[in-house]
Amino acid sequence: WSSDVCSSDLDKDTFILGFDILREKATTWTNATTVGSGDRKTYALYASYKHQFSPKFEATLGMRGLHVNDYSEDQNKFLPQIQTLYKLKDNMSWYINVGKAFQMPALNQYWNTNNPNGRVDPQEGWTYETGLKVVNKANSWKFDVFHMDLDAKLDWQFADPADKSTAYLTNFGKWKNTGAELEYTQNFNDNLKMRFGLMYANPKQKETDDAPYVQDQAKLQFTAGIDYQLGKLSTNLNYLFVGKRPDSYYNTEGKKYATYGGTPRSLSNRSMLNANFIYKADEHHSMQLTLNNIFDKKDMINEYENWGMPFNWMLTYNYTF
Repeated sequence: WSSDVCSSDLDKDTFILGFDILREKATTWTNATTVGSGDRKTYALYASYKHQFSPKFEATLGMRGLHVNDYSEDQNKFLPQIQTLYKLKDNMSWYINVGKAFQMPALNQYWNTNNPNGRVDPQEGWTYETGLKVVNKANSWKFDVFHMDLDAKLDWQFADPADKSTAYLTNFGKWKNTGAELEYTQNFNDNLKMRFGLMYANPKQKETDDAPYVQDQAKLQFTAGIDYQLGKLSTNLNYLFVGKRPDSYYNTEGKKYATYGGTPRSLSNRSMLNANFIYKADEHHSMQLTLNNIFDKKDMINEYENWGMPFNWMLTYNYTF
């Protein structure tokens, strides 16, 4: 529920209070034998207070208290967040966002027999972001810089590099990512719009305090899209490019690179073009045709050399009542 605790011409104060309850249960079997079973209960009390200091400046303080009654180990966390927004002009705003992040591992991973450590810890850390937004009638753009710093980052590993069914979730130590992103939208008219996005970052991680940081994910990502609407027909074309990717999880002999050494495999750039066509006959009936990977690119989607889907399409009919 929410309540305005103070009213004025500027609506200076806004207060929101909420409570979440979540229960999870998982059971793991191996060869029809139960390996482990348990549940997790999460209770969260959150509050948000926004104050309008002036017509141009406002700040929001968020707080989330978390208690996790977990199968492995109970957790009590306080997760603060602060946001500010300053209007430089009517169409231009500068914002800042700082907050603490926390994520529990998947419950079923506590009994994953592939995990030699027999333990998975939650990941937590801080995120920082600041940027500018400009919104005009014909176009809009956003530019921001960010930094993320996580401990006990959750990621997947393989007990046997040659057998992808031996995957298990584990903690990879410290993880950082610093970068910048730019988004631009051009409205040509009421029917036609074009979108562009560019991100460059430096995601890296290290498994121990003494180990050097190594690249963890792709550094470069570019997106582009066109949206067109004519009457009852809506279409969009979307392109994705991912470059400056990390080395493969495997070496040239197909074994885990970090364990067996040798020459690492280089992941090639990834690109994909998708399209959607939506025809809405009326408020109840609509049809959608989705085309994925139109150029039938054979790209690896991650460092474990999982291949992306070949060209595929899907036709759906929807009835809303």
